[in-house]
Amino acid sequence: MVLPWVVGGITGPGGIGPGLWAHAASLAGAVGLGALASRPITRSTLYGVAVLVTGSVLAMVLGLDGSVAPWLAPPLMAVARHLAGRPDSASVVALTGQAALWAAVVGLVYARLRRTRS
Repeated sequence: MVLPWVVGGITGPGGIGPGLWAHAASLAGAVGLGALASRPITRSTLYGVAVLVTGSVLAMVLGLDGSVAPWLAPPLMAVARHLAGRPDSASVVALTGQAALWAAVVGLVYARLRRTRS
């Protein structure tokens, strides 16, 4: 874990803080997708795996630059694009808000499905 710093493989602005922020922003999408793929929602392992694979691919495709509906996916690709450059505080706040809103909507969908499927 320390070797990339020793050999100079990790460079760029910001240090560890932006990486921690990127992981926190992507955690909301990962937990939401996992909840929608859970057994109480999908009722089968096959459908759960299909939801995970489809959700992961759609998160990457819909998050690409120039996507027709980037708001349908958690901001995984947008966070990566912003960290490649020098992110300003406004874009960090906007992406954090988008991740929180996406997680809240997915949480509500999960709660609704969980109530109707039990």
